[in-house]
Amino acid sequence: MSAPTTRQSRGCLFCLLTAVVLILVIVGIGLRAAHEAWQAEQNLHSTLFVIRLVDRFVQEKGRWPESWAELEAFPFGSESPRSGAPGTNIIRIGGAMDFKWPEQSAELQQRVAIDFVVDEAHVAEVDVVEFQPIHPVGPCFNYWKYGFLEELQESLRARGRDHASASGL
Repeated sequence: MSAPTTRQSRGCLFCLLTAVVLILVIVGIGLRAAHEAWQAEQNLHSTLFVIRLVDRFVQEKGRWPESWAELEAFPFGSESPRSGAPGTNIIRIGGAMDFKWPEQSAELQQRVAIDFVVDEAHVAEVDVVEFQPIHPVGPCFNYWKYGFLEELQESLRARGRDHASASGL
């Protein structure tokens, strides 16, 4: 047997380097996907919390909030959500997230956008999949599947009915 030639050694080194680069690329893609999934999960729980916060605000104040500062002045605990959506439970909808309100407002503002100038009648009727007045900033899992947007819309419709009754319409 003869010793490997320089050409064979270079070929083996090239194959080895190619395999290492390929492995690093695959690991990088996997880490990126894991990071994106983690961000989507964080944004999901943040969005659900903010939807619940705005819903409670609408129920108690009878109107859509005008700013984050107004929401920060509104007391809101981390009690269990009330959604009756199928498959919904405290674990699936952020029970483990324990947001501290209003202490974590800045973090929530980075993850969730709120349009503070809305047509409440339109917001009350828009399809939840197309709902934009409250939406995540960045990747997010399907936050509209948990029933909280429907509850917010019902609060807005109830507010509209109460307003119409008080006006004698």
